[in-house]
Amino acid sequence: MSAGISTAPGPYCELHAHSCFSLLDGVPFPEELAEAAAARGLPALALTDHDAVYGAVPFFARAREVGLKPLLGAEMTLADGAHLTLLAEDQGGYQNLCRLITLARAERPKGQAALPWESLAAHSAGLVCLTGCRRGPVAGGLRCGRTAPPTSTWCWTTGQSRAGALR
Repeated sequence: MSAGISTAPGPYCELHAHSCFSLLDGVPFPEELAEAAAARGLPALALTDHDAVYGAVPFFARAREVGLKPLLGAEMTLADGAHLTLLAEDQGGYQNLCRLITLARAERPKGQAALPWESLAAHSAGLVCLTGCRRGPVAGGLRCGRTAPPTSTWCWTTGQSRAGALR
């Protein structure tokens, strides 16, 4: 270890928070989430409602007012029923997130979404993908008794499917 480099963990930051815009999953208004996070001393908070960014503007405004770094994202429902949480790294990522939400909801009954994996791959620039949801592909595989990683993965940087285990 190099001198002067700390290995201590940084401050906690919640990266998967739902507001009242995630029906049956979140209760507080987005502004209340920002206030509660700031009151607890969190440096940042990610608002990740289901298949939507309805609360992004009030969350962003209130977070900035209370000195909290707002992170915007969404928990996306994929065509196979799995969930992935996507966080926007920058303006381009937010644009891609909005595009993916539109694609997931297109030609679906109101309130439903199903994002094809191919669309996710085509619009992944500027996004960070988390698989921690209990309905995510990793957790789903573990619930089904799979203990080995998948035999193929999608390489986000090249847009190619490749054989081999996740690393």
